[in-house]
Amino acid sequence: MTTGEHIKIIRKKRALSQKMLGEKLGVSQQMIAQWENGIAKPKIETIKKLADALEVPVFELTEDYDTKKICKKIGEKLKKLRINQGLTTLEFANLSKIPESIIQSCESGTDIIELELLKQITTALGSSLIGIVDDWSIYPDRPDDFTWYAGNYCDLIKAAEREKKHKETLLLADYRKLNSKGQIEARKRINELTEIRKYTENEDEFYE
Repeated sequence: MTTGEHIKIIRKKRALSQKMLGEKLGVSQQMIAQWENGIAKPKIETIKKLADALEVPVFELTEDYDTKKICKKIGEKLKKLRINQGLTTLEFANLSKIPESIIQSCESGTDIIELELLKQITTALGSSLIGIVDDWSIYPDRPDDFTWYAGNYCDLIKAAEREKKHKETLLLADYRKLNSKGQIEARKRINELTEIRKYTENEDEFYE
């Protein structure tokens, strides 16, 4: 089913005429008719406005139902990156200067994240759009410049340091759960691991 067909069906469910929907969006009745008949196709920004006007998720207006799966996967990746760095949504909000409610919404994967916002989030997490988005079909109007999608090296280093610190915190927390005998055994096993090259060499270098 096309986007236009979705619009038409939901519009009728909401008991809205093409003119009434057009007034909600600030466009002509003719434009609504063109969308519904497949003569013209609304841009993603317009689809979001349509979804708001019709009070439905963006997914219900997209041609490809896999959009929901794509958005959910993006949200899951963002959440995993944040958690791996030991950041709460509030801490990440303070770090990235993005409202916590927006971060939570993005991580929920219930809607298409605007590309500029997604880039801002991934940059703050020390990642890149290329590492977050597997299927670009939900961003048909994306920039052509490949370098626009790359991450920032400085942010990548900061993110790596946060993740390393978080892992050390988790390791220390687990160590403190042990009694004195368990702590002695843990130190012994860690010392054994330090003698094995594959556990001490830089992973990028070792597995080249």
